Amino acid sequence: GYFVPVRNGSGEISGMQIRYDPLPDDAPEEKKERWAKYRWFSSGFMDRKEGCTVSGCENIHYACRILKVPESIILTEGVLKADVASCLAGRIRKDPSGRPIPVLGLAGIHNYENLSFELAELKGYGLRKVVLAVDMDYREKVQVAQAMRNIEGIITGLDLECSIFRWDPGYKGIDDYFLAVYKRRQEMEEIRRRSI
Repeated sequence: GYFVPVRNGSGEISGMQIRYDPLPDDAPEEKKERWAKYRWFSSGFMDRKEGCTVSGCENIHYACRILKVPESIILTEGVLKADVASCLAGRIRKDPSGRPIPVLGLAGIHNYENLSFELAELKGYGLRKVVLAVDMDYREKVQVAQAMRNIEGIITGLDLECSIFRWDPGYKGIDDYFLAVYKRRQEMEEIRRRSI
């Protein structure tokens, strides 16, 4: 596996997740039942050898340091997913600097207890709209769809505009979709260069 830093709006690491490698097919069933792709890195419970939950740790990740709060921001589920989406979106929009765009990542779709506080603070600095980019499996998973509705309620409850980012359901997450768009644009640019 590898470490995934969780950062606050100033770019400081406020927590760390471990992204575990997938279990092998022949792993014991007991281990498969308890396996989680991401766990919090902590020394809090030394008797737990496979990571543990961390109370008081940030559960909202800022994919890039926010120097000036934008009028709109993307909100997705997953720390690593937010980082990838932020970087790819910066390249897709053809900003000459290639700077990442602001994306917030919840540590998980159900980890939105601090979201109201974070968004209220950002609203005070000029945030007006949140683009919700939840994995496309919300269409099949009832609990994900419910969490999405709860998050929408938090956003609109703060008098912020909320829109849902929908994409081709062949791509589960916004990071997968942005990667496909980026690759397609790269291919088109290569074809254009060759034809000149």
